[in-house]
Amino acid sequence: MKANLKEQHGKMIRDSNALLKLIAQRLDAEQCDLASGKSTWGAVGDMEYIRSGLMEMLISFNIGPDGSEETARAKIEKQIASIRG
Repeated sequence: MKANLKEQHGKMIRDSNALLKLIAQRLDAEQCDLASGKSTWGAVGDMEYIRSGLMEMLISFNIGPDGSEETARAKIEKQIASIRG
């Protein structure tokens, strides 16, 4: 049976939320490694790579029809700084 648009959109949202939960779990494990002194420069590189990929995904959500990648990136970096405190 062919899924309709609403069902497929809902499934993709649920799947994406599940992936975000899995990412959050993995980041919690990284935080534990950091706290226990198990950090390595390799882990820093891995986290830079992950941050870059997450940034690209978030930029794709924030670019409007008349927007630019640079504007979206600056907005997101400002939001990150605000969340960090």
